[in-house]
Amino acid sequence: MLKKIIQAIFILFCLPLWGVWKCISLVGDKDNSIQGVSQLLSLFPGKFGSLLRAAFYRLAFNNTSQDSVIEIFTTFSHSGASFKKHFYVGVSCNIGWIKAEEDVRIGAFAYIGSGRNQHNFEDPDTPIRLQGGEKVCINLGRDCWIGVRSCVYADVGEGSIVSPGSIVTKPVPPFCIVGGNPAKVIGKREKPTNL
Repeated sequence: MLKKIIQAIFILFCLPLWGVWKCISLVGDKDNSIQGVSQLLSLFPGKFGSLLRAAFYRLAFNNTSQDSVIEIFTTFSHSGASFKKHFYVGVSCNIGWIKAEEDVRIGAFAYIGSGRNQHNFEDPDTPIRLQGGEKVCINLGRDCWIGVRSCVYADVGEGSIVSPGSIVTKPVPPFCIVGGNPAKVIGKREKPTNL
């Protein structure tokens, strides 16, 4: 009961900021405006900062749980992001367009982009900034863990583990352990057999 009251207080506290963000996003780029607010919110330390971020993202993102912990200096760069209960993100992460199921854990300094083709660069005569790209939603399955300093550009299946420092360029099957650059399957998570 106390937790619900505290969450409600933080929602009320975030309503003016959410209102300003909504107005700005109506006349400007929605992703740029969420990134700006996210950068501001990322500066608040401790439990207060975590509760503040969880409340704001509950208002800003569809189908998002306020029962999450988003550590200091972590930013979101896509307005379509969403996450379910028990979502945890460590310090100094950059998160793009994701859909995270329950119990997803993301280690510190991780980067989760919005797919592998966010930036086109085929034409050497045209500046890369003018060549466009394609953003896609990255799905993070229930109970997956993304290790410290990993870069993820493809879906990660349920129960999977991305080893620290890995670069995921292809979808990770459920209950697999991947590692390396590019990440490859290095193990599987299986239930122990009774002898």
